Amino acid sequence: MQIDLRLTAPGWAESSGSTDPGGADSAVVVVRADRPCADPVSPAVLRDHPGRLAAVRVEEERVVLAVDRLRSWPLFWTVTGRGDDRRLLVADSAEAVLGALEDPAACPAALEELQDAGFVTGPRTFLEGVHQVEQGAVVAVDRSTGRPAQDDYAFFRYADDEVDDPEAFGGLFLEALDAAMGRLLERAAGRRLAIPLSGGLDSRLLVAWLRLHGVEDVMTFTYGLPGSREMAVSQSVARSAGYPWHGVEIERPALLEVWNSERTASFLRQASALSALPHVQDWYALCRLVDDGVLRPGDVILPGHTIVGNMHDEKLLEEVPVSRAAIARALLRHHHSLRGRARRAERSAWTAPPVRRALTLGGMTAPTTQPAATAATQGRVVRSVIEGYNIRERQTKYINNSMRAYEQLGLEWALPMLDVEMWRAWARGSAALTATRSFYRSVIDDLWARVTGREPTGYFQATRVPAATRSRLRAGLEAMHLLGAAERGFSTWASLHSPMGFDALVTDMPRPLLTARLLGGWTVPGAWARAFTRDTWCEPAHLFGDLGRPA
Repeated sequence: MQIDLRLTAPGWAESSGSTDPGGADSAVVVVRADRPCADPVSPAVLRDHPGRLAAVRVEEERVVLAVDRLRSWPLFWTVTGRGDDRRLLVADSAEAVLGALEDPAACPAALEELQDAGFVTGPRTFLEGVHQVEQGAVVAVDRSTGRPAQDDYAFFRYADDEVDDPEAFGGLFLEALDAAMGRLLERAAGRRLAIPLSGGLDSRLLVAWLRLHGVEDVMTFTYGLPGSREMAVSQSVARSAGYPWHGVEIERPALLEVWNSERTASFLRQASALSALPHVQDWYALCRLVDDGVLRPGDVILPGHTIVGNMHDEKLLEEVPVSRAAIARALLRHHHSLRGRARRAERSAWTAPPVRRALTLGGMTAPTTQPAATAATQGRVVRSVIEGYNIRERQTKYINNSMRAYEQLGLEWALPMLDVEMWRAWARGSAALTATRSFYRSVIDDLWARVTGREPTGYFQATRVPAATRSRLRAGLEAMHLLGAAERGFSTWASLHSPMGFDALVTDMPRPLLTARLLGGWTVPGAWARAFTRDTWCEPAHLFGDLGRPA
């Protein structure tokens, strides 16, 4: 089998090895990495590796492909041809794959899943017969058969030796944060840090840590509709920390002008990584800041993407025993609801294998229930499955696709809140400390008070209605069987009045139709996915219109 490597040089990386396999039977390692790694395709080594990488090793009987626990850079592979003309294609970008295939064809089932979830589950991609290496995995492709064998070395699981004491766990968390941020500063080597600042928790944590440790060369930026409260809250946070702040006001005509440019078309073709809706929220703001010279080549962007989960399915922790089917339904209803069709996903043969694998990797090995499990033990398993699935399928595909925007504009990036140290620390927390964000917020509040000398205020919230009032209102609506309709109504209003104005990107759907779709269970990302797959997001892109359909 011939080996065809189509690998490109990353923006912030150190390459080792050669991109030329040098013959069918040669052994060579090809790496994209931000730091050296002793054996970049060894699961045992990668399990503890603190850096980012994508690696390929060509061996006599197999080709081994590996990515880090964040899937920082994608790796794709496919086998083409027959007999002596068979070829194993390995590439690290969507454009490289499309350029290497003679007749690339879209996978209809994958496009359907994209519109329901915002990403394609498992090792599949938008393209028929093209596979990807999943987060925290090493894949060995047999050179005689073309069959893969996968080693999942870093599926997120909560630890057995969990910590229940808030003070002790807070110490572990801050110790891990210090280690992760220290590595970041060492790697940045004096380059300016830029933080996309929201009115929420994650970016505020980064700002507080940097100020507390005396890091001066930092700038922040926020984007949103003119006069939005999030813009005001973010500016206040930056001012309190003593860092410069730049606001980018989103104006719909200017947004659409940028959106229909060739630069955006090139970004969209690359940013999906053949597996997810491009993460486009900050693209317009980044273009504006780069064009105005506010962001400069070499700046290191620090988004607040974090290992700290959100659960959303806490009620499952109260069910002992809980069935595999109940957890599977929770996963699918949470992640496959962009078009209000989560129940359809439950019957899909397409979604079943990744869900079953997540259940197994998370520790839910019993065929139906775990009757012998204690509440604590079972709760740990449930949290592992839910958070592990979220990290593998949504976080490292859809969310981390925002990194492609930075690379496209010549900027560098780092994700300290997803560092291996943070990963290990958060995995030690008990359900009482990690199932919601209450404890996480308390840590940030304490850190912020140390920086500013006062209690934090002004977190951005979608509503200012007190939590107790919302709880009573929710209970009343549920008793009258009106909760679902009320939630859809509020969600629709919030989507159409978002401070980010993202509904402007739904260019193929009139606003009244969009409103009706949102009331029926759609979300704005679901409408984006529809526009994306129809090539109406950005007319110059022509991504899906140029693809054939499988015979």
